[in-house]
Amino acid sequence: MNHAIEIRAGKKIVIVEDDRTTAKILEIQLNRLGYCIPHIFFSPREAIKEMAHYHPDLVIMGISFP
Repeated sequence: MNHAIEIRAGKKIVIVEDDRTTAKILEIQLNRLGYCIPHIFFSPREAIKEMAHYHPDLVIMGISFP
């Protein structure tokens, strides 16, 4: 296994993005890089309420929410 992929394996990234196409593209690309995407949130309010359940290492959040 590639050393860089070994380092990323098991790292959890949660995506918060209201555009479903953008969220899916991010998920696919991050999975290819070896990251785990346990959940995608489509609203920041939902993310705030539920984020603790996922214990992410990183959150990627869209910046153009209405």
